[in-house]
Amino acid sequence: MLEYTGVLIVALVARFVFKERVKSRIWLAIGCVLIGMAVVAQIWASTLSELGVLAGILAAICLAVYFLVGERQVAATSPLAVSFWSMLFASAFWLVFSAWWQVEPQTLVQDVALNGNLGAVSLPLWLLTLWNGVFGSFAPYLFSYMALGRLTATAAGIVSASEVIFAFAFAFLWLGESLDGLQMAGVVLVLAGIVVAQTARPNRVVDLDLASQDMVLLNGPLR
Repeated sequence: MLEYTGVLIVALVARFVFKERVKSRIWLAIGCVLIGMAVVAQIWASTLSELGVLAGILAAICLAVYFLVGERQVAATSPLAVSFWSMLFASAFWLVFSAWWQVEPQTLVQDVALNGNLGAVSLPLWLLTLWNGVFGSFAPYLFSYMALGRLTATAAGIVSASEVIFAFAFAFLWLGESLDGLQMAGVVLVLAGIVVAQTARPNRVVDLDLASQDMVLLNGPLR
């Protein structure tokens, strides 16, 4: 929950630091998403630790920096290139601090039960690790950078909140977990925020010079 307050930080930085126009619908969408997440997480029934709150705030700041910097990176190069360099530096970091050398090689070939509704299925750890690396790390980063190439950082951040909804969907289908009526209302509120954000599209600005060049390329030089 605290991590996704990073979406609000993105909007505030865009408005007051970069002097970008943030439409009223975006603020409404952020409110819907954050309130919806609070309802889904049932924060009133949670106990908070100081260390946990600090970690959540740092996660929110990191998320905001990710969207703001990523938006500017994909404006200069391709999402695939940004993903490559991001993953390269991340790999270099974990190469030093993850203590990967302490993992016994034979551990990777051991079968691991998937539990829940898939409890009868067991897969080798190396395959699950590969899955997490590709579909849990590289692919999400690539798709998020692709989104930043077509949406503002604020709008992309709001859409990313759908991750929580998919998490609950998989928890229901895979682990048999369920939401009560109030939590379902929170899910609907998050979805409403995402929809509202997509209706707040920026006004299109037409570059007359580029438009003239396109007309020449399509129709040939004017006579």
